[in-house]
Amino acid sequence: MITYETLEETLSKPELGTYTAFAIRAYEEKDGKQITLSHISDVFLNKAEAEHFVELCNRLQLDIIHLPDVIEDALAGAFSN
Repeated sequence: MITYETLEETLSKPELGTYTAFAIRAYEEKDGKQITLSHISDVFLNKAEAEHFVELCNRLQLDIIHLPDVIEDALAGAFSN
């Protein structure tokens, strides 16, 4: 089973300076170890939005093949309250 989580990152870009962002990580457990299947950096700037996104992915058991498209939809506002 794939599990999604959010990871806090401190990033730096010349045009923005240093900032905090949240990555999305997908992993599965095998033999007691977490195997990273995907790590997409710098997705969200808001922790609550990142956590809500991850909660939906886990609850709906999102197939990893759809992760990039679902992130794109989320950033376009498709999952806004």
